[in-house]
Amino acid sequence: MNVHSVKGEGEGGACAPLPMTSQVMAAMTLAGDMGSSKEPPMFLQPSSARLFALIVVYAVHTAITARTLLDYSLWGLLQQAFLNWGTGQIFSDLVFALLLVGVWLVADARQRKVAAWPWILGTLIFGSLSPGLYLIVRERALLRPTATGAPAVR
Repeated sequence: MNVHSVKGEGEGGACAPLPMTSQVMAAMTLAGDMGSSKEPPMFLQPSSARLFALIVVYAVHTAITARTLLDYSLWGLLQQAFLNWGTGQIFSDLVFALLLVGVWLVADARQRKVAAWPWILGTLIFGSLSPGLYLIVRERALLRPTATGAPAVR
């Protein structure tokens, strides 16, 4: 019997499709129908092009941050963030986004067995520069060959 369908009781034994439930998906996975490759999808695999893009975006963002701090100072930048409801909302959104990034960063660091606290502390002090640097360091580590010569696995 095929796990994708059930024989009907009517004439000709027509097959009716099963609804996709977690039990059906589990059976398909066990049967090997969904592919049992342990490789992550291509867009999640480490690549030197992605590392290059991360470095370029990080460099541009760091230059913008440095220029802004030179023009306003940290205190002046915080004052600008609360001039009106619009700028306050943007600042609030940035804080919320960094909180979500921090949650992901801690989970990822635990999975990779590296310390998360320096990156979280850096996020509190330097904002998004710290998670950006974490992504670069992480990508470089994933591209570094293991003892077998293969790239590191996530």
